Amino acid sequence: MGKKRVHELAKELGLQNRDLINRLKKAGFDVKSHSSTVDEDDARRAVKKSSDGGARVKADDPRPKGGGKVIRRRKKDAPATPGGDAKPAAKPQVIVRRR
Repeated sequence: MGKKRVHELAKELGLQNRDLINRLKKAGFDVKSHSSTVDEDDARRAVKKSSDGGARVKADDPRPKGGGKVIRRRKKDAPATPGGDAKPAAKPQVIVRRR
């Protein structure tokens, strides 16, 4: 088909870049990084011939599954305020400028 970058092939095959780079190196390709180019047909054949049999996703991925959202929860011992988390109004500061 043509030449593609390693990261594009990894995305299509459902692999991580480093996993695909290792497989391609074992198959004899001269690949150094995710932006290296390889012939798409040859790379697909090499991945299929690998002992793992193609695309495989790790079951125990250490990254959290939440879409990058951070949920902050209120402490249990802190009483809930009816106005939300608003702080009480502080006295305005008086600034005196002297010449």
